[in-house]
Amino acid sequence: MSSPPPPPKDAWPEDAGPYAYRPPAGPGPAGPSLFFAVVFALVHAAVLAASVAVTMIVGPRYEKLFRDLGLKLDPLTQLALGVTRWLYNYWYVLVIFMMPCLVADAAILFFLHRSPRARRWSYVWAVGIILLLVLTFGCLDGSMWWSYSKLLDALSR
Repeated sequence: MSSPPPPPKDAWPEDAGPYAYRPPAGPGPAGPSLFFAVVFALVHAAVLAASVAVTMIVGPRYEKLFRDLGLKLDPLTQLALGVTRWLYNYWYVLVIFMMPCLVADAAILFFLHRSPRARRWSYVWAVGIILLLVLTFGCLDGSMWWSYSKLLDALSR
């Protein structure tokens, strides 16, 4: 007696039901992940550059105004003006420091976006970095505005 012939291969494997064998999903193609990483690294660089530029433009104007009027500033505004002064004088140090940070940011985005299981974390990372930059520089500029608004309030009385 001979053994029965093997069953024919199923032409429609998706009709096999929910428990059919499916190969494990590995990392996706590198093309979309690389594009995602480069685009968001450029967005992060643009947000950082715009935030630093605005802080470098606004800070010295507020500092001159506060100095001309002889205001006593709170410690947070003094810190913000010190950071602004440092950025204005040593912006190239920030550029040298941020280049490897942006490359590391792009690498993290690439590796997170490459895996289907971690893809949602790549979106969280991308939006989180933007929020971190906006909040950091928003607090710096906001502390200078806070002192200025107190000055305007005192002048209006």
